[in-house]
Amino acid sequence: MGTNNQNLQDYFKVVQKRWQLVLTISGGGFALVLLVTMFATPIYEGTAQIIIERVETDYLPGANKIQAQDPEFYNTQFQLIRSQAVARRVVDLLGLEGGTEELEKPGGPSRFSTVLKNIGGWLSISGKEGSPPGEAGDSVDPNAWTASDKVARQILQSVQVRPIQESHITAVSYASPNPEFAALAANTFVQAYLEKTLEMKMDATRRNLEWLTQKAEVERSKLQASEKKLQTYMEKNNLLTLEDRMSIVPEALTQLGRELITAESRTKEYKLLYDKVRAVAGDLDAAENVLAVAEGGALEVLRAQILQAEQLNMELSSKYGAKHPMMLKAVADLNILKDKRRQEINRIIQKIRNQYELARSNENSIRDQLGQTKSTALGLNEKYVEYSVLKREVDTNRQLYDALFTKIKDQSVSGERQPVNIGIVENAKVPQNPVRPLVMFNLLLGLVLGLCGGVGVAFFIDRLDNRIKAAEGVADVLGVPALGSVTFNRIAGSMKEIARTAPRSEFTENYNALRTTLLSSPDLPPRHILISSSIAGEGKTTTATNLALTMAKAGSRVLLIDADLRKPSLHKIFKLHNQIGLSSYLAGSGDKSILNKGSHENLVVIPAGPTPANPYELLNSNRMAALLNNPGKDFDIIICDSPPILSVADSRVLCQFFDGMIVVARAGLTTYPMIQKSIRLVREVKGEILGVVVNAVQTRDQEYYGYYSNYLEVTAKPEVVALGAALQTVRSEEK
Repeated sequence: MGTNNQNLQDYFKVVQKRWQLVLTISGGGFALVLLVTMFATPIYEGTAQIIIERVETDYLPGANKIQAQDPEFYNTQFQLIRSQAVARRVVDLLGLEGGTEELEKPGGPSRFSTVLKNIGGWLSISGKEGSPPGEAGDSVDPNAWTASDKVARQILQSVQVRPIQESHITAVSYASPNPEFAALAANTFVQAYLEKTLEMKMDATRRNLEWLTQKAEVERSKLQASEKKLQTYMEKNNLLTLEDRMSIVPEALTQLGRELITAESRTKEYKLLYDKVRAVAGDLDAAENVLAVAEGGALEVLRAQILQAEQLNMELSSKYGAKHPMMLKAVADLNILKDKRRQEINRIIQKIRNQYELARSNENSIRDQLGQTKSTALGLNEKYVEYSVLKREVDTNRQLYDALFTKIKDQSVSGERQPVNIGIVENAKVPQNPVRPLVMFNLLLGLVLGLCGGVGVAFFIDRLDNRIKAAEGVADVLGVPALGSVTFNRIAGSMKEIARTAPRSEFTENYNALRTTLLSSPDLPPRHILISSSIAGEGKTTTATNLALTMAKAGSRVLLIDADLRKPSLHKIFKLHNQIGLSSYLAGSGDKSILNKGSHENLVVIPAGPTPANPYELLNSNRMAALLNNPGKDFDIIICDSPPILSVADSRVLCQFFDGMIVVARAGLTTYPMIQKSIRLVREVKGEILGVVVNAVQTRDQEYYGYYSNYLEVTAKPEVVALGAALQTVRSEEK
């Protein structure tokens, strides 16, 4: 809750700060609206209401129909009402080729009677055929259309088409200073829209019939050519019975495939048997063991006879000798029988061979026949594919031609039908009261807009201005304490030692408050204080000098060091020689001779000394730490003025030797991004930020636009100086 209140207070402060700008813009806006409203011509609006409904479009047979819900249909009709073509028709109907100035004069011209004669009787909209002037029969001068176009564009600016929600009713309005012309123009726009819609339908129908007729003739020629091409192809390839042959060939292929499988199986059987008997052809006993050979009937008889002959030989051999005639005859008979057995076995083997060769020959024959049938099938397929392509082309051409012929008949019958259902719900009546300007509304709107514009401009200017203007809010933005602020001094004189020259001035009190803030820290008050700023000209040297003087006047022993070795200035303020100083000590050529008496007995000053070639290296030496720890131990407070943070790196290297840094920001000059970057750079080197001092704060809520490199030189009044010298400030020593 507190934060919200604070934000509201900040907003109020912005408005309060720039109240003159807000008041000026608000008053100007209100006055402008007032003048425009008072001098504006009253505008009357005539409104006619029509109903618009979509008629579903006819389609070619077999075509996909579009859904009746067309979200762009009504927008199309609204754009048609406000089209240039409809506006030109209105110009012709009302005879406005010379312009609308006379008709739109407030009060109503006597010319309306003539205009009504030009358009006479159209309000009834009986559907009579007719053409507006300049559109039918007569040739029109092209230059006259240029004037009509200009007037058409002019009247279109006053036409509005508004759909009435949750209905198919549309309001067509025309705004004019003349109420009678406003009503007349609105009604004329409705009439022109009706006629234009019908004309577009008639033109579209005529063009469609012409296109359909031409297209049908082209498709008829294509159909005849495709039919002739199909007939020629069928005659050339003898395809009169192609479909029958295409059904027979697959069956033949199937049958031959089955026969080939059977023949291959039989060939394999005979080959196995033939290979087996051929392997034992020389061995009769082994051949007889083959089942196909042993099953022969004649061979069985021979085996029985050979067995009897062998038994007879054995009997005769025991009775007779080997040379006995009967023995010789029995041996001869046995040999004859064995020869017959050999011949029978060879005959069976030959038979098996013949069966194998016959089966193989039959297999090859079936395979050849199958190959021929496949070739025939492939040829038929190729012919059938070409035949199908040609036949499909014929069928497609015939379907398209039939569809176009049917569409021509339908279009001839339905060509006079309206594309949309349009009806007049209510004709426009002469308005009695103007629709604008709305005086009270405009004045209130002008006041509100002027006030909002003024406040908006004030906040816009305030948002663009990112300069620091006061100590308030610095801590919230920067995240570091705001130690205090020093007001802007317009008194002629020097601000460098304002704490000495004007000890009772408000500026000196600012530095006293800064001293008190530093020394009343809840933690151990800092003894070694480094003072710097983001850029030059922000008052860091003035702050260091006056802070050192206020602490010295409070009884503290103060050592003021000028560490700005690049652009030193403390020796000028205290009128000291600069031949020996901090640079001399850091270079090893000086000791306590660098200490100089300041403008107060408790103040000692170390000037910068001769400008060295390497300030950064000198400040980063161990002798800087020795200076603070050896001669510096004799002082209660050591204050060091250092170069700007964003200009050089000297201040950042000095941070390591001091308890903390005070960053000086000049109101109206220093921006928040500048000081944020300075604080970030110091913290990157582990430096401690004691806080921010805002210098040259304006005492009034006025913008400060001038950027100066140094503060304005001011002096206190003589009586203030005398009074300050007479006062003795007694303070306890603060450690």
